Amino acid sequence: MWSALDSVACIEELPVSSPANIAEAATRYPLQEGRAFPTEGLTVKQICEATRSAGFSPIVVSGSEPNDDLIQIYGYLGSDFAPVLSLTPADDPDATSGHAVCAVGVRCGDVKPQSDPKLSFREESSCLMGLYIHDNRLGPYAFAELSGFTERRTGKVRTGVSIQWPDKTPDRYWLLHALIVPVPQKLRLSLTRMRRLGVIVAQK
Repeated sequence: MWSALDSVACIEELPVSSPANIAEAATRYPLQEGRAFPTEGLTVKQICEATRSAGFSPIVVSGSEPNDDLIQIYGYLGSDFAPVLSLTPADDPDATSGHAVCAVGVRCGDVKPQSDPKLSFREESSCLMGLYIHDNRLGPYAFAELSGFTERRTGKVRTGVSIQWPDKTPDRYWLLHALIVPVPQKLRLSLTRMRRLGVIVAQK
């Protein structure tokens, strides 16, 4: 989590907060939330508080289904923002602990055909195969493969994240819980709102 916020601060050439300062900012106020991210115990709300302490405003996007998640991740990374991914274990979606990594780059393949019959254009984000991430266990530029994952209990398709260790040791398989995107405080227009206009223009 520290590395994620430090990476974002470097992008904007702002002073980088120390891990101790970020921890103090994240836990300054008592916040109530059932799930803790990452495993050290910070909640999504606390990550947002630490983001504000670094001089940014956090945009929180809840994990949805793969197509929507890819649009959000690809769009923010393409705009030179580094989203923090909060992850929950796929084998225990109700777990009270998880993991947080920072996305810093993409690996792409071919753009796929449009699956929505109402749209006449192809989504460039469908080319996204995986992410280069900063993981506090592995350091910078680890690779995380993205794929669809169907929950047995609900039948809902979620975005799965498989982090690759250098020695190819299998890591725990994760599900995307939320994106926390640090953006400049003056930024008011979210990617979701911008895309609504973009879809209209693309259809025309």
